[in-house]
Amino acid sequence: MNLKYIRNTLAPAIFFCLIWLQYLRALLSRVGSLYISYDKDGLANFRKFFTSVYPYRKSSVKSLILLDTFNVPHWIIANGIFVNELAAETDSSIATFSLYPRSPYLSRLFSSIGAHAHLIVFLTPRQLCRTLRLYNKIIKTLQVPEDLLELNIDGVRLGIDIYESILRSGSPTVDLFSIRSLFQLYRALRFYTFFRDLVLKGKVSAAVLSHDCYIYPGSLAKICHRHGIPVYYVNAFEMMRSSSTHDLYRKFSLYPEYFRSVSPALRHALIEKAQKSLTKRLTGSIGIDMPYQTKSAFEEAALPRQTRDSSSLKVLIATHCFYDNPHAYSKMLFPDFYTWLVFLGKISNSTDYDWYVKPHKDFLPGTLSTLKRICALYPRLSLINPDVSFHQLRREGVDIALTCYGSIGHELPLIGYRVINASYNPHIAYTFNHHCSTKEEYRDLILNLRDLAVPIRSEEIYEFYAVHHYLVRSDNLLFNSFSSLLSYLEHDEFSTRTYSFFMREADANLSRFRSRARAFLSSNKQYEFELNLRHLGHP
Repeated sequence: MNLKYIRNTLAPAIFFCLIWLQYLRALLSRVGSLYISYDKDGLANFRKFFTSVYPYRKSSVKSLILLDTFNVPHWIIANGIFVNELAAETDSSIATFSLYPRSPYLSRLFSSIGAHAHLIVFLTPRQLCRTLRLYNKIIKTLQVPEDLLELNIDGVRLGIDIYESILRSGSPTVDLFSIRSLFQLYRALRFYTFFRDLVLKGKVSAAVLSHDCYIYPGSLAKICHRHGIPVYYVNAFEMMRSSSTHDLYRKFSLYPEYFRSVSPALRHALIEKAQKSLTKRLTGSIGIDMPYQTKSAFEEAALPRQTRDSSSLKVLIATHCFYDNPHAYSKMLFPDFYTWLVFLGKISNSTDYDWYVKPHKDFLPGTLSTLKRICALYPRLSLINPDVSFHQLRREGVDIALTCYGSIGHELPLIGYRVINASYNPHIAYTFNHHCSTKEEYRDLILNLRDLAVPIRSEEIYEFYAVHHYLVRSDNLLFNSFSSLLSYLEHDEFSTRTYSFFMREADANLSRFRSRARAFLSSNKQYEFELNLRHLGHP
């Protein structure tokens, strides 16, 4: 059985079966959702309140605002308000979308916020034939994984979403012609055909999405970008509009400007707050401005020495999750985190440094076995205990840390490390890290680490932290305090008790968020926080 037959004939047949199996599994899960446990009173009160504020309205036109079905309660509340304000402004109806029917629970919930319609991404026979022809045309052009990453169909940069969805499905890197990879390509083309046809018919006025990555929301965003349709990203602490891939992260380069725009008194207060928070984080406290965090890499543990007792330059590679999106903020220098490590492994053979690979404490299954394989290929790389603290490694003489765009960029300099980034990152506007924009620059820098000078100015780090966590994110946008919500939920953001918490001050919460949403929609700002920034701290 030759490769051409597998790719062109057998694979699409398998995909067709897989789509139907996933569809049937989704239907069964919908039956199971009838028995899920949730805060019924809180949800009922929220639905009653919301439908009284935004009663059912029928648009005079047939355009839709598309909303994905991200089932996180505070996201649903924020987007329920926002999408209704947007619908009133654009005279549009609201519809959710997914590959499958909504469960009875989700149907009642999303209908209560005005999304009575639900679109299932299902192709007509004619669309299916067109999709298969496109699939066969594309696979003939693919030679290496980078070809898939760069895939651009009529101005729609679909390749990044396909590539990252393959990683997300449990692969540390992309095997181009595996069933897993070909299935994700076919799946993305289904989304592309469905939404492109919808957009070209003039049926979409806007998209309001939870994420800007992966096939499910990412493909719709990029199709909207291509055809000039606004895309919004809204949550409990920010509102943003997007017109191109990765433009949400333009703000990183403006952080110093944002900081200078607030009053001197507020700047001083923010620096003090940032310093206190970072001190807690660096002494092992968990969840400091990172509610998803479950373990700390700064918590001291009594572990044996992890590095060689030598005078060699010691370099630490702080790994990322293989299955997360490597192109989070921009197109990274490397296709994925696996190829980044292989690149460093090859460089290690040309150096006399001691190299150490540190996994995250909360690594996912499959991570350690993959890291062991890479270290076996490149013997100069030594895999160390994930539980070792950065403090211990610094005491053992490590003072160079490599990351793609991680938070160690603002953490480790405070305890004496020099940090090098391999991609556009949140710290890009500051000099307490080194930022590489090409592979050649990155290679040359690493081969000459002894000459590396990175001025570490703690005030810059505190400024960055203050802007990143306190200025561009608003703790009191949807709730009087989002931090208080997280404490109430014991950091379980999926808890339906969020609806009860919202209803404690429902009128005030609605009024505040709605007022800011209306101001944002009537402005030309990309970020809602920019509207109020210059007034913060001024009398």
